[in-house]
Amino acid sequence: ETLPFRASIRDFDLDPPLTYKGLKDAFHTGTVLKEKGIHINYCYSSPALRCVQTAAKVLEGLQLQNKLKMRIEPGIFECTGWYTAGENNDTLTMPRFMTKKELLENKYVIDKNYHEQMSMVDLSHLENELEFYQRCHAVTANILKMHEQEYINNIQQGQTSPQQNVHILFV
Repeated sequence: ETLPFRASIRDFDLDPPLTYKGLKDAFHTGTVLKEKGIHINYCYSSPALRCVQTAAKVLEGLQLQNKLKMRIEPGIFECTGWYTAGENNDTLTMPRFMTKKELLENKYVIDKNYHEQMSMVDLSHLENELEFYQRCHAVTANILKMHEQEYINNIQQGQTSPQQNVHILFV
């Protein structure tokens, strides 16, 4: 594995890549899911590079790397309160995430037409951990609501086994 190309090496400071062990573990997770017959229908990833890499490797382990596009969702990024600086820890220093264009140039298979539930601008404010959990709950609830009809259709068609349900991977 090689590091993805970024505009500046400093872009890795607050947005580091996954370790080699992390890459191997993510791939293994995907292979186990495949062995268990769990098929992922949708994959949503935080814009954090380590999450994008985890999602990519899980999909590779599932042998879906060229069949299923990741949807980059800023709303499931970790607590922004962990990115503070300044004398009173009151200044937010957000990572510079890779853009969709940069992800595509680095051969990550992403859905460039996916419309995020929360924009990077909306995410760029200081929050505490309770606000983080509330944000993630709201975003994942919206995403699940988007797929609700598909799940209902599967039930109506008698497709109720775990292998036939709609499975959504959040990374």
